[in-house]
Amino acid sequence: MRRKLIFLILFLILSMMFIQSCKKDEYEPGVHFTIYLDNQYRIIKIIDDSESTTLYQYTDSTVKESDSRYRHTYYLNDNGLADSCLIEVLPWITWLEKPFMVYFKYNQDGWEEEKGYMYKYADGNRTEAIQDSTFFEQYRRADYYSFTSIPNIIDLEHFRGTYLGKYNNNLISKLTYSIDNQFKDATVEYSYILDKKNYVVKRTEIHKLVGMPTHESIITYKYIFVDQ
Repeated sequence: MRRKLIFLILFLILSMMFIQSCKKDEYEPGVHFTIYLDNQYRIIKIIDDSESTTLYQYTDSTVKESDSRYRHTYYLNDNGLADSCLIEVLPWITWLEKPFMVYFKYNQDGWEEEKGYMYKYADGNRTEAIQDSTFFEQYRRADYYSFTSIPNIIDLEHFRGTYLGKYNNNLISKLTYSIDNQFKDATVEYSYILDKKNYVVKRTEIHKLVGMPTHESIITYKYIFVDQ
C-alpha cells in the first residue's frame, strides 16, 4: 500500500516537471533524514528536514509506527512477520477517521507479495514487479531492477524492518519502468556515498523520461545515523 502511494507521488512529480520544461534541466530537491537506531540496529526514530518525526516501538508481538497523522500497529506472527496492521488516522482527515485493518501475504521465501503483481527474484534481490493486466484496469506498471554489489543494511526505500518481509540484499543501481502509455522505459539511476559502517549517507537519483524530448531531474537524499 505504501509502495503504491510512493509510486503515485513520483508519477505526479515527474509529470509536473515535464510540463514545466521539455528540455534537459537539473532539478535538485534535497531531502534529509536523521535516523536513530537501537542496539539491534532497528529504526526507532526518524526526523526529516521538515521536522516531521516518526517513532517506532517494538515488542515480541507488535511493531508500532506513529507520526503526526497516522498510527500503524503491526501484529506479528510466530515467524516475526506482520500478518496485519491496524491503521488509525487523526480525526481531521474526515473521510478516514475510522481505524481500519490491512493484511499482508508472503511467499515461501519470506518476501511480501501484493495481489495483482507478478514478481521475479535473483541473488536475494527483487528484480521485477509487474502488475497483472487482468487485475489492474488503469496505471498498469512494470518495474525492472538492477543492483550494485553494496550490501543493503537498512531499508531506506520504505523505512521498514524485516517484520514486513525480506528486502533486497543489495542497493539498487537502476530502475527501468513503464506506466501504461504514459511513460515507456523511463529510468532512475542510483549512486551512493557510504560512511565507515557502510551506512548510506547520501543517495542520488537521476530520473530520465524517454520517448519524448529528453527530460532529466536529480533528487538527492542525505542521511545521518545516530546509534543509541
